[in-house]
Amino acid sequence: MGLNKWQRLGVVLSLTWAIGAYLTVTKSQYDTATQQVAVTHRLCTEAKAHSKDLDCTKEEEKTWNNWTDNTAIYAIVIAIFPIPFGWAFVDFMIWVRARFRTS
Repeated sequence: MGLNKWQRLGVVLSLTWAIGAYLTVTKSQYDTATQQVAVTHRLCTEAKAHSKDLDCTKEEEKTWNNWTDNTAIYAIVIAIFPIPFGWAFVDFMIWVRARFRTS
């Protein structure tokens, strides 16, 4: 049995949500990482005047890795986790509507 038009719409909306949420979360994480690397660079450059042994490139790399290591996992969870709840909510609303229609 195929999907009816509402189910197809639900699948399209679910995929749109998943892709859009993944891209949004990923971009947000990388934007934040970029800002944090800039802050690290500024602070490291200032601190380097007092300590010549400081390697700013390594510090920036550590900052970048701290902010981006789990980006894909975090984005996937945010993208996929709400979808079953959306489907359950719609199913519940259909059930409520059918329940009150017969009463």
